[in-house]
Amino acid sequence: MKTPVENAVWYLRQHRLFDGATDDVVRGCYHLFVQRTYPAKSVLFEQGDAGRVVYLVKSGKVRIARMMSDGKEHTLAILHAGDIFGEEVVFNEGVARTTQATVIEEAYLCLSRMQDLFAILSRHPVVAMNIAKYLQEQRDVAISAVEDLAYLKVPDRIVRLFERLSADHGVPDELGTRIQIHLTHAEIASLVSSTRETVSLEMGKLVRAGRLLSSDRFYLLPTTQKLSRV
Repeated sequence: MKTPVENAVWYLRQHRLFDGATDDVVRGCYHLFVQRTYPAKSVLFEQGDAGRVVYLVKSGKVRIARMMSDGKEHTLAILHAGDIFGEEVVFNEGVARTTQATVIEEAYLCLSRMQDLFAILSRHPVVAMNIAKYLQEQRDVAISAVEDLAYLKVPDRIVRLFERLSADHGVPDELGTRIQIHLTHAEIASLVSSTRETVSLEMGKLVRAGRLLSSDRFYLLPTTQKLSRV
């Protein structure tokens, strides 16, 4: 049976933040993280809160959203194992949170104070490189989303969203790829910059056309699904 220290080191070792790091590096850092389990619907921080903590997702799912000036909540991302969030506080001390983080599926998270993570990045270049790669990937996803908004109609934006989700939340199924995450039409609308009414209408059309399949409250991308650009 593993000791508490061995468990803590093992969980950190599995996270992408420590890819390529030696066991000595991970062991030297584990005491700077606190590991906690949060039930679904837990609010980790609100928009406008003072930022002091960075989060690593070990399991579960977390929704990142932003309250817009018109009072509507806009979903920006659904995070899962391997993701990092709240990292903006490491590079901007005293910055207020610009988003809200809510657990949508029981999550096991590792928490680190911003000054502790900054010290880790300063001492260990491999860890700093890993977080730089992660930020680059997030930038690429954001650029792709902007391009989708510029060039694709709502039905194709919905399909493209499910294609992206399938990379992180997809499970092989005899009919295609099951997206193992439940999103409301309002949340999908936020992610594709549309309205709930339009998304409900267009998703019905996509299912009837066979571009999406619906089963047990989840959606599937058919094996033969190809995005038709317009």
